[in-house]
This record gives sequence, structure tokens and C-alpha cells, in this order.
Amino acid sequence: MSMVPLVLYSVNYAVIVYVLIFRSYRDSLFSDLVDITDQLNRKMELAERKTILKLRKLLYLKSFTLTYLNLGSFLSFLFLKDRFLEAIIIGVAYSILNTSNYFYFTSFWQIARGYDFVDCEIRNLTSFKSGSNVNDFSEVLQDLWSFHWTLSLMARRISRVYGVHMLVSRTEYVLFAVVYGYVGIIFLFQGMSLMLIHAGLIYFIRALDFFLNDVICDLTARYQSYPKHELIEGVINQKAVEYRVN
Repeated sequence: MSMVPLVLYSVNYAVIVYVLIFRSYRDSLFSDLVDITDQLNRKMELAERKTILKLRKLLYLKSFTLTYLNLGSFLSFLFLKDRFLEAIIIGVAYSILNTSNYFYFTSFWQIARGYDFVDCEIRNLTSFKSGSNVNDFSEVLQDLWSFHWTLSLMARRISRVYGVHMLVSRTEYVLFAVVYGYVGIIFLFQGMSLMLIHAGLIYFIRALDFFLNDVICDLTARYQSYPKHELIEGVINQKAVEYRVN
């Protein structure tokens, strides 16, 4: 058991080194993602659409977990007065880990928001019954599918850039959960204390933080794979045929 914390800290610093070394790739990714986000914002403004409540709630919750974890790491100073330098290093280290996970979440959050916009616009188009606007209809549809393809390319790029990073982060979190859970059980038998409550809150909020990453990945995959082929090949082609016949 004495070796496990050493492994945990080694994995922590390995993740930090990886984050710093490959920062240029992520900066390039974020630059392109900002362009896509600006394009999405313009489209949503023209269509008079807003981000759905579910995605907004997820972003607020993720922002809360990031803020609490970063502040909680530095609040550990109050409990490590005799190891102030160690507390600073640990606080900065976990802030880097938490922030990098937040950027991963927000990247896929923007993609999910874009997919949801495309889905809503396609449903709106296919529910339009007038056949006299088929030409405009096709142009708008082509623009939506082009934007959908751009989002898909960006989603694959995010997965490539963050693939190894998230794998190592998952390993670090498993070790964190094992070590801190074991130590927490030991201290729990010695009675409740302010430090134990503080550590317990960090433990459970960090679990929630990683769970939100899973949620946004699931939502992104779900929004991306909504069954649109039947709508496109059925309703739209039917409108085109009716328009030509008339």
C-alpha cells in the first residue's frame, strides 16, 4: 500500500508533462474549434435558436465541479500548514488536470450543441409541407449536412488529440479513487473531522466531474447518430418528385 501513492503521484506528473508537451496540438485544435463555434453561433442567431436547457445545465454543473476542485485543492493549505510547498505543488498539479479535463468536456459540448442545432433544423425543414420552395430547401439542407460533416471531422480530431491524455487521466482517477477511498475509510473509523468532510467532498465531486465527461460523450454520439436517412431519402425526395410532377 505504501507504493500506491507513489504510483498515483507518478501518474499525475506524467499526465501534466503530457499536457504541457502536446499543448501546441491542443492550441491548434482550440483555434479551429473557436472558428466552428463562431459559425455555429451565427447560424443559431439567424435561426433564432438557443442552446437547449439540458446542455446548459451540464455546462453549469461542469463549471461548478471545476471551480470547486480547483479551490478545494488550494484550501488544503489549511490542513497542511507544515507542508506548505507540497500543498502548493499538489494544488497546481490538480488544477492542471482538472482544467485539461474541462477543456475536453467543453470541446465535445460545442460539438453536441452543433449536432443538436442541425437535428432541429432538419426536423424543421422536413416538416415544411410546401413543395414550391424545393430549390431553397435543397440549398439549406446541403448547408446543414456540410456543417454536420465539419462537426464530425472536428469530433474525430478531438478524440485523436485527447485520446492518450484521457486514457492516462482515467488511470490516474482510478488510482486516486482507490487510494483516497481506502485512506478515507481508515480515517472514518477515527471519527468525523473537518478535513475528512473536505476530502470526502473532493472525492465525490471529482467522481461527478469524470462522470460528466462520459455524459457529454454519450450525448455527442447520440445527437450525431440520430436517424436522419429516412427523413432525407423519404420526405425530401417525395417533395422533389411532387414538385417536378406539378
